[in-house]
Amino acid sequence: MLRCVLIGLAVASIGTAATAATGLDFTSASIGSLQQVEFNGFTDSFAGGRVALPGLSARLGFKLESIVGNQWSFAYSVANTSIAPVTSSRVSVFGFNPSQVLRTTTAIGEFSSISSGIVPVGRGSRAVCFRTGNGGECAGGGNGGVTIGEAASTGVFKLIFAAPTTSVILNDLFVRYQSLNVPSRRILGASGVGDVAVGGVPEPTTWGMLIIGFATIGEAMRRNRGVAAD
Repeated sequence: MLRCVLIGLAVASIGTAATAATGLDFTSASIGSLQQVEFNGFTDSFAGGRVALPGLSARLGFKLESIVGNQWSFAYSVANTSIAPVTSSRVSVFGFNPSQVLRTTTAIGEFSSISSGIVPVGRGSRAVCFRTGNGGECAGGGNGGVTIGEAASTGVFKLIFAAPTTSVILNDLFVRYQSLNVPSRRILGASGVGDVAVGGVPEPTTWGMLIIGFATIGEAMRRNRGVAAD
């Protein structure tokens, strides 16, 4: 009976670990450390945007460069990791909701146009969107963006908060896809949105629970074998 309960707890831990967080946490201890997140992709042209389109993916990387008062500077990296059956796509926008109230934002690099507003494919709105061109709010990035097989696009952005803070969480991360072609599914010239993929953001606490769960199961099984041997 105990073994069944422990196995159930471990399985529950696995289920928790499979539910990825949608944000990245930063503190002063994060300066110089790279955090990356993986994205899937959805488009209204496939299952009405309710199911992830196979092969459509992207990766964002953020490195906290410095904290000066209420100014937090980040280096960013945007990669298009899409594979077959997707034959072409552009990652033209990325964005998030910061955990603290912003006063202003600046950016350099390809993703230097800054806006806020509605995200397509029913994904709500974001306080900050970095675009590759004039596209209006968070909906599009003009003709720019990172294509399949192209080197990651890098740059720097600065978040200037209304007041100094000791920690920042970049919540509700997303990317925007354009010029999306999947001929095998008759998708041509579509656009879409990427949500954080399952497992796309590491969760140290849930992995710790998982390790503890398996260790407990192992100990219980050893005790059971000892009793049987007696």
